[in-house]
Amino acid sequence: MPTKTKTLLGGLSLIAFAAIALGVITHAAWLAQLDAAASTLATRAIDPMNTALFKVVATFGSPATVIGLTALLCLWCGSSKNRSSAYGLPVCSSAAPPLRKASSY
Repeated sequence: MPTKTKTLLGGLSLIAFAAIALGVITHAAWLAQLDAAASTLATRAIDPMNTALFKVVATFGSPATVIGLTALLCLWCGSSKNRSSAYGLPVCSSAAPPLRKASSY
């Protein structure tokens, strides 16, 4: 993203933040209406399908799950005899080539 665009977006974000902060300080009616509209919109999005979806996302994104799956992947890669994926690409290969026995002359 160009620097000019970043500066413009940053400036607009700062102005929006300042306006909302000023609205909170002065207990502005427009901010209460905006809050009520956002709350209504968020309430309509709650249904069993969305709840189940976000439970799955939260479970797979939890630190315990990520650490556990990473450990299993490392164990699988370390003990696997066949280290290629279904497409023939290396999945768990090391960066160094395998060592060869030195031949004796």
